[in-house]
Amino acid sequence: MEDNSYKSEDESLGTLFRKLRLDRSLDISEVAEETKIPPKTLRAMEADDYASLPANAFSRGFYSLYAKSLDLNPIEILDRFESERGGDSQIKGTESLSAPSWQGRNIGTMSERPSITPGSLIGLALLLVIIIAAVVSWYVGYNPATDISRWLRGFQSSPVPIERVEEQADDVGPKQQESTVETSTAEPAEQPTAVVNNSDNTTYQLVAEFVEAGNITISLDASPPQTMRFSEGSIEMWQAEKTISVEMDPNSKTQLYFNGAIIPLPQEKDGKITISLP
Repeated sequence: MEDNSYKSEDESLGTLFRKLRLDRSLDISEVAEETKIPPKTLRAMEADDYASLPANAFSRGFYSLYAKSLDLNPIEILDRFESERGGDSQIKGTESLSAPSWQGRNIGTMSERPSITPGSLIGLALLLVIIIAAVVSWYVGYNPATDISRWLRGFQSSPVPIERVEEQADDVGPKQQESTVETSTAEPAEQPTAVVNNSDNTTYQLVAEFVEAGNITISLDASPPQTMRFSEGSIEMWQAEKTISVEMDPNSKTQLYFNGAIIPLPQEKDGKITISLP
């Protein structure tokens, strides 16, 4: 594979992508069909419009796919992407990076939570009032439990005779009994059905971010499973129309994203972690 490195640091990634695409006489639709990247996202990448790009993990996967299709070095492209996107968010102040991996790396730069919150102040105030009330009651010899018990006894109703209850049950007409039965046997309300938000109709997207080097077995739709090994820091993406099956080692730290949502890893079974999507 030929490695087309950029010749100028002043040339943005979007300009480089557009230049190489035009050199090959390719249009947006042809690149979208080859890389499975939406045309809207391709235009945003070539325009360096980072605000219109999806989450950071998906964006890294798209840039890696586009770089491979143009015979570029994906690692070099991803490093340049992180540098340019980070600078763009600091200047504009509108970029919101929500990928968990970014938060983990930059947790030290976030503002610290105040040690004293309004809720803790209210709790301390209530505790102080209770302590003062207990001290005063002990000092004057007042026992509030006595008055509370007397007040509660005032609300107790006299027991209802069993015979009277039975008579009232006999006086209930057939229509009232049927109404009671219908009310007690009413079917519960239907539970809402979860709806999967899939903007690409039948297309499912899986992104894997390898925190450390490891193996992964992928099966797309009816294709046979393929076992691959990726190095630390790699981000890969797969797409399918019906189903995606994933199998990983039980101690794997790989982070998975399905259609932009984080997938929590299930418990291992038979020495493997197996996930079937959707």
